[in-house]
Amino acid sequence: MRAVFKRALYRRTHLLKWLLPMVHPNYFVADFDLIYSVERLTRIRDFGTEAARFNEHPANRGFLRRTLCFRVSTSRLRGLIRESLPRTSTPSKKESTEEDVSAVPFEMTSGRDFGAQESRDHKHC
Repeated sequence: MRAVFKRALYRRTHLLKWLLPMVHPNYFVADFDLIYSVERLTRIRDFGTEAARFNEHPANRGFLRRTLCFRVSTSRLRGLIRESLPRTSTPSKKESTEEDVSAVPFEMTSGRDFGAQESRDHKHC
């Protein structure tokens, strides 16, 4: 869980991840709620629902989280899930985002960096 959290954080958040909970003890509650919910996913297409819930989470408000992006990156987390769900065949690009590829919840397996995708998806962060 902590490894997924660390890998899914925006890079700038790593500098302050130890300080933010000291100032606000429940600062990362929305992030951990998202990670808990997606660790049970069996289909990548269900990630969008969990990301929408994360965006509406009451603890996912404020200048630090919304504007400065001191939080988990949903793009990085999606990348971790895609990397971790086993592939049963080589699906087309469309199928790879919509097909049920596993009945087993994901596990983090590799050290791949998702910074490039993150910067494309969240230009404001």
